[in-house]
Amino acid sequence: MDCLAQVLVDHGIAAGLVGIDGEMRALGLRPDGTAWGIAIEAPDPDRRTPHSVLMLQDAAVATSGDYRHWVTVQGCRLSHTMDP
Repeated sequence: MDCLAQVLVDHGIAAGLVGIDGEMRALGLRPDGTAWGIAIEAPDPDRRTPHSVLMLQDAAVATSGDYRHWVTVQGCRLSHTMDP
């Protein structure tokens, strides 16, 4: 996200929000002068509801969970985040 945010800066954009999946990067403030609100999803595989909201200004957050992206291999549930 830092590289993507740098593209904005390189094009003269001082404020914005970029994200890919659960990776978010905020530059500056929103046009109304407030921080960027980032909803953190409740870990419920059956519905998409917010658990909380982070307010970001010139900051980044990376979230990950095992309740959305997973696969069953030989009866074992494996998520995209694994302990090597």
